[in-house]
Amino acid sequence: EAQKVGVAQDLLDEGIRRIQQLKAVAQIREALKDMAKLTLGVIEDLVSTADAVGVGELTGESKQVYDTVVKRRDKMRAEKQLRNAAKGQDVFALLAAIQTAEKAGVDPKKIA
Repeated sequence: EAQKVGVAQDLLDEGIRRIQQLKAVAQIREALKDMAKLTLGVIEDLVSTADAVGVGELTGESKQVYDTVVKRRDKMRAEKQLRNAAKGQDVFALLAAIQTAEKAGVDPKKIA
């Protein structure tokens, strides 16, 4: 009897986790409809929530939606880092920011 309860609890936990994953993907999808209004903070919150429920482990279209918002986050972070480094006097910080930007697909010349 205890074994049946354990199996039922595992199934329930997995169902709840799947619902949380689908909800996180739906939130990302909704946010991506108006990409221009997305701030770095909003994107980081979406990715954090998705990571917490394991959306990165999914496959197919849900994974593509997640990957899209992660790429956007990385690009926005790189742009911010590059802008901040360009304001400062630290050549090494600027070089690091340029490398990060290039990895994220950002043209450093367009930002700085």
